[in-house]
Amino acid sequence: MKIVVTGTGYVALSTAVSLAKLGHNIICVDDNSSTINTLSKAIVTINEQGLLEDLAHFVDNQCLKFTTNFELALQNADVVICGVVTPISNTKGFADNTPILEHAVRIGESITSSMLYISVSTIPLGTTRRVKSIVDDKLLKRNINIKFEVASLPEFLREGRAIESFFNPSKIVIGADREESYKTILSLLAPVIKENTPIFKTSVEEAELIKLASNMLVATRIGYMNTLANVCMEMGSEYGQVHHAIFGENMPIYAGAGYGGECFPKDIRTLINGVEELGANATLLSAVEEFNQAQKQLLYRNLSSHYSGNLNSKRVAIWGLAAKEGGEDVENTSAISITESLLLDGATVVVYDKYAASKFKEKFPHESVIACDDKMATLLNSDALVILTDSIEFKSFDLKEAKELMKEPLILDAKNLFNNKDIEEAGIIYLRLFK
Repeated sequence: MKIVVTGTGYVALSTAVSLAKLGHNIICVDDNSSTINTLSKAIVTINEQGLLEDLAHFVDNQCLKFTTNFELALQNADVVICGVVTPISNTKGFADNTPILEHAVRIGESITSSMLYISVSTIPLGTTRRVKSIVDDKLLKRNINIKFEVASLPEFLREGRAIESFFNPSKIVIGADREESYKTILSLLAPVIKENTPIFKTSVEEAELIKLASNMLVATRIGYMNTLANVCMEMGSEYGQVHHAIFGENMPIYAGAGYGGECFPKDIRTLINGVEELGANATLLSAVEEFNQAQKQLLYRNLSSHYSGNLNSKRVAIWGLAAKEGGEDVENTSAISITESLLLDGATVVVYDKYAASKFKEKFPHESVIACDDKMATLLNSDALVILTDSIEFKSFDLKEAKELMKEPLILDAKNLFNNKDIEEAGIIYLRLFK
């Protein structure tokens, strides 16, 4: 079976490598010649656990190939897996499916044999059906009678552990029109399906909705937990106790400075837009997004209040810039939101993140934002430290040393990293989002 993966982004590349690990021969195609050349040399383009070793192995034994020749790659392909990245619309911030529809045109103009098209990209509702309509129309105009089937296989990969989660799926959702398509996808994934793996056979449209709605559920849960945490702070109560009583000991505590990243907020806005286009009520969904935007500013507001609204000439250190600890994605993050506000106030911002500092600095090329390679160096003469992620290295630094370095020993903590005893012994002024 000839399998082609379109795209070389996070989802596409992780999927291509994972399928190669399952023993399939994969051709990965993308128009970006620079990225294709880099990957062809087994040089990774994303920070993903285990990817470097796997990529090198499968490129070396030619089980995984990369090309920019779209038409040649599609020749005699049995399965095309679309992992094309959907950019963010400039107007409303939801996913723009134009690149996927452009690929559909090229597919319709190029294929000469029957194929199954599988969408793994997170896309606006109805996109996969539009792909089929475009391809069928092109085939009709070419007077070619071949079978083009579509399916939706939404990914539930964990960023940073994508390959691991591919091989240990929490669930598998397959949206298709024909039983033959279901069987093809199940055969592709057979080695990762365990006896207790939930498998849902749905329509194409239902599978698209399940992916977007799953992310919306996470966003709603985060917003709900943040709301409870904020209430507990106003009451002087411990959020941890309330959380555990409601959700149990095993539910991760998501209360913090709000969700961010390039993909997750885009997915939320994409669902909201899709619901509105259908004429359904999206009030609840929109409220979750609006609340999250406000939550990103909560630490900034606490800091501003501490200094009575005067942050001019203050030097503020920020640790943890990415949407997820260990990641590189800094889009739509609390760090971005807080930094923008601090700059408007005339403050200087000194940032540290082991993986994401360079990308963050690209967002703020001016001199008022300084990126450091050493987290302790950010504290020198700083008026405050803002901690946004729960990295292990942030939990274990010397609080007393921090006090000596800082102009004022003020720490604002989004992740509740320290206990009161250690803070009191170090003489730190400590403002946290919850306790």
